[in-house]
Amino acid sequence: MKLAIASDLHVEFGDIDLENKDNVDVLILAGDICMLKDLDKQSERGDIARNFFQRVSQKFPRTLYVMGNHEHYSGDFAKGEQRFQEFCNAHFISNITLLE
Repeated sequence: MKLAIASDLHVEFGDIDLENKDNVDVLILAGDICMLKDLDKQSERGDIARNFFQRVSQKFPRTLYVMGNHEHYSGDFAKGEQRFQEFCNAHFISNITLLE
């Protein structure tokens, strides 16, 4: 099984397109990927965050996502997990697993 890890991408500052050139089985997103509040917004930052997760779900068979502190900036920590799950459900993303 091949694993890849990425953290501190901060896609709210610019889009990052992760490639799966090595046919990785599991991508681990280890925090500070985006601000979750952006997923709900119709804005450039929201588009970048949504597109990032949609591309990841298409390019990697499985993704494990562990939120960092940055995901909760200007948001509600208690609702972060629910917000991300609702986003995945609304966009039919079933291969990203959120870990606590």
